[in-house]
Amino acid sequence: MHHKAYFALAAVFLVIAVIVPTILFFLQAQNDLVIIKNPAGMYTGNATSNTPTSQVQQSHTNTLIIVAVIEVVFGFLSVLFMYLGYKHVHPTH
Repeated sequence: MHHKAYFALAAVFLVIAVIVPTILFFLQAQNDLVIIKNPAGMYTGNATSNTPTSQVQQSHTNTLIIVAVIEVVFGFLSVLFMYLGYKHVHPTH
């Protein structure tokens, strides 16, 4: 593989490592707002019951674990492909 391809893959992995966690946190915040505004899941009547804090906390924990795994895996792949692109040598013809 050419060294430019290594750097291109490293850039793709870096973008994934930066963008995907941001999107996941945004979606998590949207989900939390839905749960807090309508904790009982009722669409008619009085929906002012207790906010399910354990459900929100578990959701936060799951999101943080997923984000950490994505950051580590794609960050490592990005660094690995940058290293491979930097150390890539062409054979003499």
